[in-house]
Amino acid sequence: ARLLRLVSNVASLRGIWECVGRQRALIQADAYRTGTKGYQKSTEQLCHP
Repeated sequence: ARLLRLVSNVASLRGIWECVGRQRALIQADAYRTGTKGYQKSTEQLCHP
């Protein structure tokens, strides 16, 4: 019974960890996207003032 509880605890922890990792990845992807968008805008302004 103790082993089962341990396994379920680990499974829930892993689920939380994966969820956190996914959120972090989404935030990073979003920051990257906005960063590249800003970079593209600045290069466009440089090329076409």
